[in-house]
Amino acid sequence: AIYECRGVQKGSYKSLSICNEYLLYKSVNDVCIFDGDNPTSISKALGNDKYTDAAAGSCLGKYYISLVNEAGKRLLFTYDMEKGIWIKEDNLEIEAFSYNESGELYGRSSLKIYGFGHANDDLDLTEDGYEKQVEWFAETGELGLDFYAKKYIKRIIVRAKMGYASGMDIQVSTDEGEYKTIYNVRGTNNAGTWIIPVNRLRCDSFRIKLSGYGKCVLQNLAWEIEEGEIG
Repeated sequence: AIYECRGVQKGSYKSLSICNEYLLYKSVNDVCIFDGDNPTSISKALGNDKYTDAAAGSCLGKYYISLVNEAGKRLLFTYDMEKGIWIKEDNLEIEAFSYNESGELYGRSSLKIYGFGHANDDLDLTEDGYEKQVEWFAETGELGLDFYAKKYIKRIIVRAKMGYASGMDIQVSTDEGEYKTIYNVRGTNNAGTWIIPVNRLRCDSFRIKLSGYGKCVLQNLAWEIEEGEIG
């Protein structure tokens, strides 16, 4: 069939991508979704800025499109097909997208490769090969000493923003014993909150240790304890 409708913007042919059985692409003035009948604009939320040189890829119901604005800066946006909303990603300048043999989506930014969806790994490719992630840890002092009685740790709440390919272990030590890992977190380049129930660890005092690798900004650490019986 031949359709008379607005086509792909010159220089933005890499924006063509299939997402949830629909074709999405960058036209001259907007981002369009084509259902086999007519293209429909879905980019009103991006405002009236003019964008060019688009490149895109899709996975898990999301359309990732990298655009160059009028100032010459490359920006990355994500369109969630299910929710119908746009998200502006944080300072990630993706120049091109590609898929591996398993269909996982990757994007290239200079000498770095970023994964999306299930492939959300920042490979950090350099001329010297794989660049090791920096390892780190943070440890509290003894907590719970203001309670005379035995107490139970109910839950630990952690909020952090972690980069792609970052990881964090949340560990607890009771009564100066060895640390035990109670939860693992993997970074997605977004801020997240994890509410971790603890299996009623009874103790006089406890410590919390966060250890991991890669980029991490700890925004909040809290805990809840329950007073138990004396003795």
